[in-house]
Amino acid sequence: MMKPAECEPARQVIDDIRSISTIKVNILVNEAMIISDPEDTHRTIFDPDEELLLLVRELAAGEGMFVWRAEDPAKKDRQ
Repeated sequence: MMKPAECEPARQVIDDIRSISTIKVNILVNEAMIISDPEDTHRTIFDPDEELLLLVRELAAGEGMFVWRAEDPAKKDRQ
């Protein structure tokens, strides 16, 4: 169990977060980057691998949302 003095840094971080109206979060997963900005109505994922994309699709579907992925022009040119 943590002593009250040990919890103080965590309390300070929580207080700081509460004082900020918006928080932009960048998450790196392997080679992908997920950007979450509370002012957006969407989340942006750059360069997801198929496993991450499948996971994100499942999470989105569970919340009644969807995943849209733009066509890769480089792949289109190779066909």
